Amino acid sequence: MHVGPPRQWSAPIRARSIREYVIHALLLAVLLVPVFPDVFLRGEVAFPANVIYLYAPWRAHMPPDLEPQNMVLETPRQANAWYYLTAKAMCEGEWPLWNPYQFMGVPLIGSYQTAIFYPPRLMFLLIDDLYVAFTLFILSKLWLGGMLAYVCARYVSLPPAYARFVSIAYMFGGYMITWCSYTTVDSMAWAPLLYTGLEMLVEGRWRRGFAASFVSATMMAFAAGAQHTLTFSLMLGLYFLVRLAALRSPAHALRAIGTAAGAGGAALLVTSIQILPFVETLRLSESVLDTVFKDSASNYYLSPLDIPVLWTPAYFGTNLHGNYWGRMNALYVMMAYIGVACWLGAALSFRGEGFTPVARARVRALQVTSVAAMWFAFSLPGAALVLSLPLFDKVRLIYFLSFFIFGVPLFTAFALQRWYESRAEFRQFVPAALLATIIVVITIVHLWSSGPELAEHDRAMTAHGTLLKDLLVDSKAGVPLEPMDGGLDGYVWKQVFWTIGMLALSLACLALAFAQRFRRFGIIAISGALAIDLLSAWHGMQPTSPRSHVFPPMPLFEEIQQRGHPYRVSVLELVASALPIVYDIEESEGYDTIVPRRYAKVLIDQLTPSGRAAFEPALATPCYFFPAPRAGEAKVPPGYEIEFVRDDVIVAKNTRALPRARLVGGVERHDSVESMLARINSTNFDPTNLALVEGEDAPPNRTSAGGPPGEARVTRWDWNGVDVEFEATEDAVLVLAESYYPGWEATLDQSTPLSIFPVYHLMRGVEAPAGRHTVSFRYRPPLFRMGAWLSVASLAGMLACATAVLYKGAAKRRATRCISNP
Repeated sequence: MHVGPPRQWSAPIRARSIREYVIHALLLAVLLVPVFPDVFLRGEVAFPANVIYLYAPWRAHMPPDLEPQNMVLETPRQANAWYYLTAKAMCEGEWPLWNPYQFMGVPLIGSYQTAIFYPPRLMFLLIDDLYVAFTLFILSKLWLGGMLAYVCARYVSLPPAYARFVSIAYMFGGYMITWCSYTTVDSMAWAPLLYTGLEMLVEGRWRRGFAASFVSATMMAFAAGAQHTLTFSLMLGLYFLVRLAALRSPAHALRAIGTAAGAGGAALLVTSIQILPFVETLRLSESVLDTVFKDSASNYYLSPLDIPVLWTPAYFGTNLHGNYWGRMNALYVMMAYIGVACWLGAALSFRGEGFTPVARARVRALQVTSVAAMWFAFSLPGAALVLSLPLFDKVRLIYFLSFFIFGVPLFTAFALQRWYESRAEFRQFVPAALLATIIVVITIVHLWSSGPELAEHDRAMTAHGTLLKDLLVDSKAGVPLEPMDGGLDGYVWKQVFWTIGMLALSLACLALAFAQRFRRFGIIAISGALAIDLLSAWHGMQPTSPRSHVFPPMPLFEEIQQRGHPYRVSVLELVASALPIVYDIEESEGYDTIVPRRYAKVLIDQLTPSGRAAFEPALATPCYFFPAPRAGEAKVPPGYEIEFVRDDVIVAKNTRALPRARLVGGVERHDSVESMLARINSTNFDPTNLALVEGEDAPPNRTSAGGPPGEARVTRWDWNGVDVEFEATEDAVLVLAESYYPGWEATLDQSTPLSIFPVYHLMRGVEAPAGRHTVSFRYRPPLFRMGAWLSVASLAGMLACATAVLYKGAAKRRATRCISNP
């Protein structure tokens, strides 16, 4: 355990160190080329443009040179919307607090994964082209993860060649690569630095440990991978406790735990501006898995049937080839892949002798924690207990792989260092050879027993001729699958033979330790084998597209834009929610990882078909998109009139749509949501002149025999505000067909505060006095303001403390030099 002063580097040593890191940084940049070849060689962007051509109206404009690619569905529907909206709002001089484009309005900052304050996101403001920025963002986070893994490995005393092994394994591990286009794993780039910070605390380097832990925890929190950060932090906390227990010093352990807790607490304070709105949104929302995908919500873990993918990443194919299991997205299963060389190297780590005491303690703690992470990922007995912990009830167990893909390469590097730098004995080589044999046997048995079922599933998918049948519109063919010569059996056998080849190559690299003259090249050879394995596994895995293919101009949307804002459309019949957002098209639906609970309860869960039909006019959606038939006359349901047909889309006017802002005279007050929804589901519900209200601020019951008591119109509609002018013949209720949500404030004629109450449990309502007036709605969430003050104050305090510590340290060093050189 280090207890002395920090190491002092001479100028030549410092220069060599800088050169070492520069060389490794360039190496990692070069290694990105095989994963994204078309980005570097053809100038494409790292974006799955093919997804949008599954849908109308884009399908009518499908480029003739469109090639099959691995689909990443949520990137264009979800992450793209976050990036676009936040950049657009900030470029227009607005805080991106509210998203008025979907779910009738939803907090934008509250979704958390928008990561508005994450520093690397600045490139979306500095680079005009959103998708060029998106590409650089993906490349930079992978590169950063690899560099920090290298820094981490060097800190724990691994020589450069072994640190390079760790860096390559982590940067190109399945967890990082398969989800690199999502915001949810941005935080994992900083995970190695958090590990380094806790290792510093174990060694008694209090200031440096606090600083590294604080910086990494802050960046991970701002990066917004909430589930990934939670699972990694829980496993890292287990590692931390195991390491401290090995020291057998309660006083040291308590101080280390206290310092780590202080760093974590400081990080939470600094990131309050982003976390507090998220906590409120989480409280008022439901996971998309619990709403739209209820049947698959519990399937996000590995099963024994998935074991072959641990060493054969494409065993089940990617989405490009069809997902053979049909149980889970192939991307999830491939998260576990760390490379064959890591598995064989790990087999060498369980012999205790030959390690230094500190290295042995690290290896054992990493082994324990990595096994625990895999235990949870496979949902083995006891894993459910984790889901009962606070904040973990919505976590997907498979995300515990976040620590596994970091921990295994790290302790493997320690084992490889011992293997290549000490005398090798055949008995020590046996575990690796035995593991290679077991891997081959398990794979062959799995293929033998499951092959017929998988082949049948593959034939059905290939015969269908499209990526996923659920994404088709009106039974039209979508983007074709890549042809598969020989069917499933031939495809999978290719993957198995590749794995056997990688096993043989890795074993040969390990065997170099038996030859004295080649031993020093062993780590270089096995690192090369690892790179070949990982880069070949992910070649073509990440979709890239010509820039012209990504959300090209659409005449249909341009015509809708000319109708002005606010103008709401429904695209639900096209199964393309959230895609039109980049064309500034507001939807009555939406797509996100979390759904406002009020929206879900009314429009997804509890309205009957007849109740939904009766309630639909209140959604204030004047335009609906329907799929156009391939042959025959275009038809729409009753209540809609065809405006025109273009690009396989019927644009229909909703003749029953009520205005977005309207006055109603009738009021029914309900004591429960169930009572209100039962009223909507009743046979005589008509929202035209009736508001169903709830809450303490809601007005009492009143009846209105005639029509609406006046008219209202929206005069201003922007990111965080709406102005409504109205003229009422009597006291009434002003209903705004946008989401009721905490944080909205209303004033009458810019002076009199008004109480906002829920109408139909979903929309905003205020009491409207007779006469001509203006109501201004403004979104000013208190938790955002509180978080902003906490963040600014905390950051200022941390900077002041850091300045004082640095000044004190500099003064101490000057005094030391004066004593040494009187």
